[in-house]
Amino acid sequence: MKPIARMVFRGDGPEDGLLMATTIKGHNFFKPNTVYELDEILGVIQLREIGPSMISQPGEGQYINWGHAYYNLQIEFGPVVFLSREEYAKVLAERKPDDDIALPP
Repeated sequence: MKPIARMVFRGDGPEDGLLMATTIKGHNFFKPNTVYELDEILGVIQLREIGPSMISQPGEGQYINWGHAYYNLQIEFGPVVFLSREEYAKVLAERKPDDDIALPP
């Protein structure tokens, strides 16, 4: 077994969640700027690739980018930072004017 990443979670309250994650030096498993999801199937954890991240590289033309501090991303955009670009397009298409979800302009 060769470890490729470590995750640290905090607490178990309704507002708690992932605190920090890191990859092990030398890994080549994860694609850059890509959203992944952990699923549980019959007690087995499975990792699957979802798609390109809504967070872009600085200068790429998106409002949400890696130039923001992680804390600011979470405060300003909330759950949007965890969406793929395809998922975000669906959110926009299904959004009602009074929906309370943080979206970039």
